[in-house]
Amino acid sequence: VREAVGRGFDLSRDASLRGFLIETGAGESIFVLVGHHGALDGSSLGVLWRDLSALYAAGLRGEEGRLSGLGYQYSDHAAWQRGWLEESGELERQVGYWVGHLKGAPELLDLPCDHERRADRDRRAGYVPVRIGAGTARALQDVAGRLGTTLFGVLLSGFAGLLGRLSRQEEVVIGTPVAGRMAGGSEDLVGFFVNTLALRIDLSGSPDVAGLVERVKSVVREGLAHQDVPFERVVDAVGVERSLSHAPVFQGMFAWQSQEGGSFELSGIEVEEIGVELLRAKFDVTLSLAPGVEGSISGALEYDADLFAASSVSRWARMLERLLESFSGLPEGVPAGALEVLGPDDAGLIAGFNATDHELDGRLLPDLFALRAVERPEAEAVVFGSERLSYGELEARANRLARYLIGRGVGPEGIVAICLERSVELVVAILGVLKSGAAYLPIG
Repeated sequence: VREAVGRGFDLSRDASLRGFLIETGAGESIFVLVGHHGALDGSSLGVLWRDLSALYAAGLRGEEGRLSGLGYQYSDHAAWQRGWLEESGELERQVGYWVGHLKGAPELLDLPCDHERRADRDRRAGYVPVRIGAGTARALQDVAGRLGTTLFGVLLSGFAGLLGRLSRQEEVVIGTPVAGRMAGGSEDLVGFFVNTLALRIDLSGSPDVAGLVERVKSVVREGLAHQDVPFERVVDAVGVERSLSHAPVFQGMFAWQSQEGGSFELSGIEVEEIGVELLRAKFDVTLSLAPGVEGSISGALEYDADLFAASSVSRWARMLERLLESFSGLPEGVPAGALEVLGPDDAGLIAGFNATDHELDGRLLPDLFALRAVERPEAEAVVFGSERLSYGELEARANRLARYLIGRGVGPEGIVAICLERSVELVVAILGVLKSGAAYLPIG
C-alpha cells in the first residue's frame, strides 16, 4: 500500500486517478485509491465514495450503473473563477492584500533542528499522535463561543503560540488549507478546489489567551476575505527568495478536518478505513486535527525526520496538549507565552540536564579538556550534521588557534569577540580563545 501511495504521477501519460485491489487472503482485500492532488482534494473523496458505492450496488443487481448528471463540470468552474478574478479586478485587489500582509514577515520558521538543514535531504516524514481529551475539547469550544470565534481559531492560536515559543520569534507564518467550494453545485464535483492561506500571526507584546485569539481571529477573517487568489500567485507576487532548504512563505501548516468525508459502503461487505502515512513531509511541521471519538480531538504532528528527532517532536506534541489545556481555562492577564507547557517528566529532564555543578579543584576548562583528549583522543567530541571531530582533533585545532591568538597579543584579561553560526568552527573558536587565556564575547 505504501508503495502504491508513494509512487509519483507522470501526467504526460498517467491517469490522474488510479485504483488497486490487493488480495490478502483470509476473506480480506485492500482497495487502494490514489489521486493526484491536481485532480481532487479531500472534499472530493466523499463524492467518490458515494458514487462508487452506488455503482457497486447497481453491479450486484446486474444493472448498468448510472449516476445523476451534473449541472456543470470542474472545467466550467475553473474557467468561471479565472474570468471573475481577472475581469472584476479581484485578482489585483486580493494579490495586493497578500503582498502587504506578508511584507517583512520572517522567511523561515526557526525551529530548533536536531539535524542540519541540508538542501538535498530526503524530507522523510515522521508522525507523532496528538490527542486532546473530550473535557478539554468541550472547554476549548466554550472558549471559542465566549470569544466570538471558532474552535479552529482557538486551536490555531495554540499552535501559533507553541511555534513562537520553540522558534523564539515574535511573528510566525502558518499555512492553512481552505475548501474553496463556495459556488453553488461545487459540492457535487470532483476536482481541486482547495487553496492555501498564509496567515501571519503577531505574538509580540505578551498577549493573554483572549488577546492572542482575537489577533488570530482578525487574521483569519481577513485571509478568508481574500482566499480566491491561488497561493502560487501569492508566492510569485510576494517575491520571496527561493531556497531548496525550505518551503517558501511558511514551513508550518495547520489543517483542521471538520468536514465529513463520506463513507464507502459496499453491500454485503464490512468496510474499514486504513490510515496510511505519507513517505515525504511537505513542510517542516504540519499539525492535522479532526473531531475524534466521544467528543475528543485527535490527529498527528507530521514532521521532517531529516530535520527533527522523534523525541523532540513528541515533546512538542505534549507541550501543545498542555498549552491547549491551559487555554481551556481562559486565564485572564497571564501572557499566553508564560503558560506552563512542561509536564513532570519534561521538567525533571530539564532539571537533570542543568544540574551541572561540579568541583574542579581549581583547574580550568582548557586543562580539563586537554586531559580528556589525552585519555580518549579517538572519541567523538563534536558532531554537527555530517561533520565530526574527535577529542584529539578538536584539541589540536584549538591549540593552533590559541597559538595564533597569543602571537597577536591576546592573553589573560583580554577579550576576543566571536561571531559565528552554530558549527564545528564555533566550538574550536571558544576553546581556542580560552586556551589563550582570554575570555570570549559572543556577538551576532
